[in-house]
Amino acid sequence: MKKRYNRIIAIVLAMIMALAFVAACATEYETAAPTPAPTPAPTNNDNNNNDDDDTPATGPRDINPQNILRFGTTSLDGLFAPIVSSNVYDSYVVSLVFEGLITNDAAGTFIPNIATWELSPDNLTYTFTLKDGIHFSDGTPMTANDVAFTYMTFAHPEYVGVRGYVVADFEGHDEFKAGEADNISGIKVIDEKTISFTYAEGTASPANIANFGYGIMPEHYYAFETWDEIAAKFAEPMGSGYFVFQEWRDKEYLLLHTNFNYWNAAEIPLIDGVIFVDIPDESLAGAFLTDDVDVANPSASLDNQAAFAQISGIDLRIIEGNSYNFMQFNTLIPQLEDYRVRQALLYALDRESFITAAYGQLGSVGLSPISPVSWAFDPTGLNAYEFDLDKANELMEEAGWEMGNDGVRRKDGNRMAITWLVYPEAPWPGILSGLAADTWPQIGVDLTIEIMDFNTVGARTISADANEDRDFEMFTMGWSMAIDPDLTGGIFGLDEMALGDGGFNGSGWRNEEYARKMEEAKQSFDQARRTELYNEISAMYNEQVPTVVVALRSVMWPVADRVGNLDISTYVDWTYHINKVTIDH
Repeated sequence: MKKRYNRIIAIVLAMIMALAFVAACATEYETAAPTPAPTPAPTNNDNNNNDDDDTPATGPRDINPQNILRFGTTSLDGLFAPIVSSNVYDSYVVSLVFEGLITNDAAGTFIPNIATWELSPDNLTYTFTLKDGIHFSDGTPMTANDVAFTYMTFAHPEYVGVRGYVVADFEGHDEFKAGEADNISGIKVIDEKTISFTYAEGTASPANIANFGYGIMPEHYYAFETWDEIAAKFAEPMGSGYFVFQEWRDKEYLLLHTNFNYWNAAEIPLIDGVIFVDIPDESLAGAFLTDDVDVANPSASLDNQAAFAQISGIDLRIIEGNSYNFMQFNTLIPQLEDYRVRQALLYALDRESFITAAYGQLGSVGLSPISPVSWAFDPTGLNAYEFDLDKANELMEEAGWEMGNDGVRRKDGNRMAITWLVYPEAPWPGILSGLAADTWPQIGVDLTIEIMDFNTVGARTISADANEDRDFEMFTMGWSMAIDPDLTGGIFGLDEMALGDGGFNGSGWRNEEYARKMEEAKQSFDQARRTELYNEISAMYNEQVPTVVVALRSVMWPVADRVGNLDISTYVDWTYHINKVTIDH
C-alpha cells in the first residue's frame, strides 16, 4: 500500500513538473517513420454544372483568406524537402508541396500516384511510367530526369540526413557513394516518362515499394554543386503538388497557397491554401473556441481530452494510432551494456501508472517493435515488465551491480549513474521521467534528468549530423510507424551508426541472429513466413530491450465543423485528400 501511495505522489509531482516545463508546449512530438511523407492520391471528380452549387470553383481565382485551412502546430524546423524531412510535421508540408510516384489507400495498400509501375519477375527491378502532363508549380514539365535527380541526391557523397537507406540497396549505390562512379547503375532513365530502379542481388523485398513514395524534386530548381547550395532551399520548397510555398516565419506561421497551375485541373483544391499556425499545445483548445484554428493534432493528454470534449462546433476524432512513445538506451556505455540492467530499469518503471496519468483510456503498454495495427503483430509470450521493484533489484544483483553505502550501485569502478534527456514541448516525457526519478533510486540508480528543447534532443540522438555528435545515455521520443512492418532504417534497425545509409537507431546494440532474421523477413514475399519471423524478432527485442516501446497511443484530431470532407484514418493523414476539403466561411 505504501509503495502504491508513493507512486501516486510521484505521478502528481511528475505532472506538476511537466506542466512547469511546458511553457511553450507543442503537439505530440515525434519523428517520422522510415517511409516517405504521404502524397495525395488522385481522385476522379465529376464536375457537374449546378447553379445551386456554391462550392468554390477550381482553377485560378483570387485568394480568399477565409478559405485557407488553418492547422495548429508549433513543431516546424525548416526541413521541407522529401530527402531530409525528419519529423512528421515538416513531412506534412512536404506532402502538400510534393508528389511521390506512389501513395497508399486507407487499408495501407500501395497504389499508383503520379506514376504506374511494373515489377520484374525476379522482384529486383521497378519500372515507373509518369502520367501525362505532370509539371511543377512553375510550369516546368516533370521528366524521368527529375525522378533520377531526387533519388541520386539521397546517395550523394555530401548527403546530410537520415534517409540514405532509401537507395542503399540499389545496384551501383556503393560505387556512386564512394565517388567511384558518376551515377547509380541501378537507376536508368529510359525516356522522358520512364525510369527503372534495380536493386542489388539478394535485396529484393516487398517493403521496397515504399521507397518510391518520396516527393519528386525539380532538378532545375534544386540542382547543386555543394550540399550547402541545396540545403539553402530546404526552407523554400517547390514541387508539383496541390500547394505552393509562400512564406515561413519560424515560431509564427508557414503559408501555402493553392497551386492553381496544378497539372490535373480537375483536382485543384477547393480551398485557397493552408496555413500552419504556431499555437502551443495548451492553447489549442482556446484557439478552437475563438475560431483561430480549423484542425490540429494535440497531445492525447487527459487535460486535452477533457478540454476538447467540452467544445461545441468541433468533431473530435479519436483515431487508432500507428505510433508510440519510446525510450532508447546507449548500450555502448558500461551502465547499460547488460540487458539485465535494462530489464531492471523497465521493471522499476510503473508504465501502467504513467499511461493512466498521461493518456487514460487512449494509451496502452507497448510490447513489441511491431505496431498492433499491423498484420505482423502477435503479443503472445511477450513480457509486459509489470512494475516490480524486487525483481528489478534482483536483476541488478545478477548483473553484478552491487549496492554502495550511498545507495548507488557500482561495478568495476563504474557508478550506476544515468542521464536521461527530456524535452519539455510535450508533457509526457516529464511525467515518465518524473516517475523514474522516484523509483529508480530505490534500485540503486543515480538518475539525472537533463531538460533541453526537442530539436536539441534530436541533434544529440537520432537526428545527429554525424556519428560523433550522438551524445546521450538515454532519451525519450515519439515514433510514427511505416505501413510495412520492415524495421530497416528505423529506431529498431541495425544501421544505427551509419547515418548515410539510415541511422535512426543510436542504441549501438548488435545481434547477428536478429540481423539475419530481420533481413530474411524483409526479403521474403511469403507473408506467413514474414509474420513468423517478426514474431521471433519481437521476442528477441522484448528480451534485450535496447529500445523500449513505452506506450501505444491513439491520436486526437479536433476538426472544426465548418471544415468538410477532411479524411483522416490510421494510414491516411489529413493531407492525403486535401483537394476535396471545403470550408464553410
